[in-house]
Amino acid sequence: LRNDPLSKNVSYNDNSYTDDNRAHAEALAIKYAKLWTIALPTDASSIAAKCKEVMTVVALVYGALTRPGYKPALEFAFMHFLTSSYFIPIIFDALPLVKQARLLRAYVASFLALFVMKGCPPLYITPELTSTNTHHHCTSTATTTTESSPDENCNPWMHVFSKAIACDDMHAPKAVRALWRISLLDAFPPVCHEKSVIGYELPPPINCLHLARLTVDTITSEPKNTPTNTQKVGDWVHGMIAFDEFWAHQDKEL
Repeated sequence: LRNDPLSKNVSYNDNSYTDDNRAHAEALAIKYAKLWTIALPTDASSIAAKCKEVMTVVALVYGALTRPGYKPALEFAFMHFLTSSYFIPIIFDALPLVKQARLLRAYVASFLALFVMKGCPPLYITPELTSTNTHHHCTSTATTTTESSPDENCNPWMHVFSKAIACDDMHAPKAVRALWRISLLDAFPPVCHEKSVIGYELPPPINCLHLARLTVDTITSEPKNTPTNTQKVGDWVHGMIAFDEFWAHQDKEL
């Protein structure tokens, strides 16, 4: 998608959603969404595998947009695709398989359109992002300390959820909830993550807990100490994150 000559028609603008950029993005999204197929007639396991694929890729893009040397950049529009992915498996319960497949295709096309409108940003995949995923369940090595409750020792997500709920930005707990759901799916076990049991090629696993921690550590509630600036210390970024013009206005790591 990034190497398609048509993607070069998308140009930088302070507003990502110009009519021209939107038209180019929609055309490319439709073109490439058609290549993402779900074999029909299908079964529930096939749909589940494709759903896990979509949710994991959305989370991967959400967490891999920060250029090296810059402070974490969590893009606002991609965050909304992450939070909305939480509801896909829930909606499936009310739909027959054919309509489940249709929903997934529409979701993928919309996500691809956004990806193009943001300039087809490169992904910077850190070692932490692809480290062993931490799931919700207790481990046999978990021990209780005097500083934390048994639940917090068994479930490393508890502290992340507590911090997210304490944040006055309602998007933070929604993002954490979506990442937690993806972790629960256990979509890509290490022993067979390259191909699913039904033959679909799947992306590598990602560490959803790492992304959740990154979210609550980045999105904070403390105002900056300047009377003219009401932006939060940690906030979502907005804009065409693939372009140098965007990064010219971002803070670098100290």
